[in-house]
Amino acid sequence: MDEELREAGKKSVEKFKKKIEDEQCAGNCKNIKMITMIKHGQPADVILKTASQEGVDKIVIGKSGKQGLERFLLGSTTERVVRGTKVPVTIVV
Repeated sequence: MDEELREAGKKSVEKFKKKIEDEQCAGNCKNIKMITMIKHGQPADVILKTASQEGVDKIVIGKSGKQGLERFLLGSTTERVVRGTKVPVTIVV
């Protein structure tokens, strides 16, 4: 099952990357280098470590996967990333 989930994740990431590249971010993606990767571990820790290793200029992350009243709060992963990085973070709602 782990391998099936990993393969489904790879397909989703590639589909997202292709869509972004094809649409060219509605003309707003000049001089942007986009890298996709799938890693294993605690999400916030992996995001922060990868951002540092790759020398990223900006992190774009979803607000949370919650619904109902919880949707108005930041998810714990998002909050840890925002508090733990020195680069700008854009939170997608």
